[in-house]
Amino acid sequence: MPVVFGFRTVKGVRNPNTTKEGITMGKKISGHISPDFDRYAAGEIPLENVRCALCHKSPCECPEFGTPEYFTMLDNAHKRK
Repeated sequence: MPVVFGFRTVKGVRNPNTTKEGITMGKKISGHISPDFDRYAAGEIPLENVRCALCHKSPCECPEFGTPEYFTMLDNAHKRK
């Protein structure tokens, strides 16, 4: 299934409301939306034809979620180093 919305908190930005487990939420969030989202939302194309927000391909060709390759692709899409 394609990534219709791709979000990741910005690295190094800390929320003063850190949980007792040490989990923090970034203050900034950046996002990408599939180039086909408007057409999908309007009912013009089925989900299977929606291009991924990160790799822009249908079907999605992103590396497996959570792998270093995936996060490198995500950082590149958000122009982070």
